[in-house]
Amino acid sequence: MISIIKSKYYYKIKFPVEVITSAYDLYLSKLDTKEHHSTHLAVYSEIENWNLDSIEEFYAAYTEVESYHFYVFTGEKSLSIEGDRNSVRVAVGFPTRHSIESIFQIFETNLDKNTIIVETKPIKIFIGHGHDKQWRDLRNHIQDQHGINVTAYEIGPRAGLSVKEVLESMLEESSMAFLILTCEDIGTDGEMHARENVVHEVGLFQGRLGFKRAIVVLEDGVHEFSNILGINQIRFSKGNIRETFGDVIATIKRELIDKDA
Repeated sequence: MISIIKSKYYYKIKFPVEVITSAYDLYLSKLDTKEHHSTHLAVYSEIENWNLDSIEEFYAAYTEVESYHFYVFTGEKSLSIEGDRNSVRVAVGFPTRHSIESIFQIFETNLDKNTIIVETKPIKIFIGHGHDKQWRDLRNHIQDQHGINVTAYEIGPRAGLSVKEVLESMLEESSMAFLILTCEDIGTDGEMHARENVVHEVGLFQGRLGFKRAIVVLEDGVHEFSNILGINQIRFSKGNIRETFGDVIATIKRELIDKDA
């Protein structure tokens, strides 16, 4: 008789050994007494992989490894459980649909109590800026038009805190940063430079969030210092930060919203 195979992915879950044991025992109970099954048991970590000889060895290693594959089979009858710390793929092959569904029922009845709860930090966007008031237009657009929380150095209670302490709290709570470099200071070279505080913030947020989530928003005419040479920037013509609105929102969606969906 030709085998029917059903497979299903379970996300944000890792079943305990007891569930795998129950599924395996039920699989064995459905074999004919003369049928001998074979096994492929493997566990994987960042630095080494193991193919194991016994079910007991697999159970002992299962809770500690990054990923695994539990596979038992004989002829057209098979049970495969493979996954990592956050997801599982189960595949069952048997000649009858009833046998397949009865094994899957073990996993289905254990879903709720084994779901991994992932706590996600609320999205908060930091805007770094100098004295130029254009940053408020960007803040208002992100916050009022898209409902995304925005913070900046002067937003919130700061009494009694040093500049370092305030910036540390900003770094800790921010999901992403847009550092606005506007033409404000004339350097000894005669070029227009951004305010030093924003230049400092660029380095801090690049170090904490990475280049993809610490984005330089550069006004035309501002001197490009070493930290921003060769990396992607969002540019706008002098005095017209509204030109950046589309790119800013697209970047937030790409890095924070779509990835968490």
